[in-house]
Amino acid sequence: MQHGDRLYRDYIDAHGPLVFMLSWILGPIAGASHLWVFRFVSTLMASLAGLAIFYTSLFTFNWQRYLATAMWLGSIASVWTVQGLNLDSYWPIGGALTVISLATFVMPMCLNQPVSMPQAFCGGFATALLPFAAYAFGPLAVFFYAIPCLIWLFRRATYRGTIKEITLGCFCACLVMTLWLALYGDIGGMIAFHIIANQKWYAHYIPFGVDAFLHGMALSFTPDRIIETLAVIACGLGSFLLVWKSTFKLSALLAICGLMTLQIRGMDGFQNGAFLMAAFALASLMATACLKNFPNILALLAFGSVGGVFLFSQHALSSPWGQTLAQRRAAG
Repeated sequence: MQHGDRLYRDYIDAHGPLVFMLSWILGPIAGASHLWVFRFVSTLMASLAGLAIFYTSLFTFNWQRYLATAMWLGSIASVWTVQGLNLDSYWPIGGALTVISLATFVMPMCLNQPVSMPQAFCGGFATALLPFAAYAFGPLAVFFYAIPCLIWLFRRATYRGTIKEITLGCFCACLVMTLWLALYGDIGGMIAFHIIANQKWYAHYIPFGVDAFLHGMALSFTPDRIIETLAVIACGLGSFLLVWKSTFKLSALLAICGLMTLQIRGMDGFQNGAFLMAAFALASLMATACLKNFPNILALLAFGSVGGVFLFSQHALSSPWGQTLAQRRAAG
């Protein structure tokens, strides 16, 4: 691409354009002589998601923000290489965008908390970027955008400005990606190779659908399923607390349904990275929101949960390569 080739025209790839756009931005800054440099993309996205959790309107005091952010960052750091979250691909990028949307407007609106205009814009921007990371994230984006629309129907005066900023953020994200594709890619090629070809041919060769979803939601503490099981437990806990505490129950259910679409390729492989990041974020945010008046209990829960994930990850197989902890250390 740096030599003038255009994505989806001069070469074909089945992945979404956002991965290439972010790598394309990083290339001139960091150079392309060492491929490991491009893993900074996932690091940057995780950092932005952490900032979104820290500045969410769900919390009042800084100690709440620090504990919630530490709980999430500590959880994903414990499985950073085990689940391939450090790789430059669509699942860590999509996971980070999902967390940004959850923290900026989805969960605050479900809990009837105020959402500032910058948060609404950033949340809308992140939501609209999800389908450009992978078209499989499209249903999630639709569910997330439906949440403020549904709440706005009942609270028009309260959320009129919020829905406008979310919509503006979505429009700006689509505009940026469309302009980038027009200059450096091929829109028709993206539709043909990333969407149509994937759905028509590739989907038949991968675990995809109801069976894969049910398999991904099954609980098992075998080495190849430990991390997946922890994510399912975290999602279940966070979902229960979200529905319990939510002012708008139907909107909370929409958010949960959206997160479940991340498990459409639910498997004991690294493709569940986006679901894992979102599940840990949901649990961290809701646990902090429910225990925001009990700092000692919350601190104990935060350190205990991160420590538990770390201990479990020591016995987990690395999904991308099927390596044990000893093999990962031997490989550097």
